[in-house]
Amino acid sequence: MKAYQKVLCGLGAVFGILVILSWIETAVDTGQEIKQIREEEPRKEASSAPEEEAVFTPEQYRDFLQDELDAEVDYIAEDKIFTVYTDDPELAEEIAAIYVGVLEPGPWNRFVETFVQTSNQTKDLLGESGYALFLCNPVDRDRYILGAMDGVLLYDYITGYNVDEEETM
Repeated sequence: MKAYQKVLCGLGAVFGILVILSWIETAVDTGQEIKQIREEEPRKEASSAPEEEAVFTPEQYRDFLQDELDAEVDYIAEDKIFTVYTDDPELAEEIAAIYVGVLEPGPWNRFVETFVQTSNQTKDLLGESGYALFLCNPVDRDRYILGAMDGVLLYDYITGYNVDEEETM
């Protein structure tokens, strides 16, 4: 199995688990809402929508990502950033091959989609938006190669996409 496929499988597993947890949380919330409506007086107007309850604390989510991705994950609380570090040499080689055009970008594009979906689920599981996920370059840990927040792609090294450059155009 190629390195990006292993990481993609890990992200796929994370995304699947996040979807299941989100579904369970929604089912529980719906059950609680029904019980609450039954207990309220019929004439009482419904208050504003309930806030999302967090399934994980950020530190628990960091540990969860670390276990599922089999990679080092750091969390910077003041910036609400999760950074994934992998030192897989195969991933580095495959990213370079895609970047220079030796390999087709199809698997990378699927990886990016899964990464963005995972960032979208992050806000649901942590109960608020504004958490960013970044994947660092396996060769140079000081550089990001992929970033997403709340289901929005921020940066993609392979395609050269940078949300900051898009906003200035």
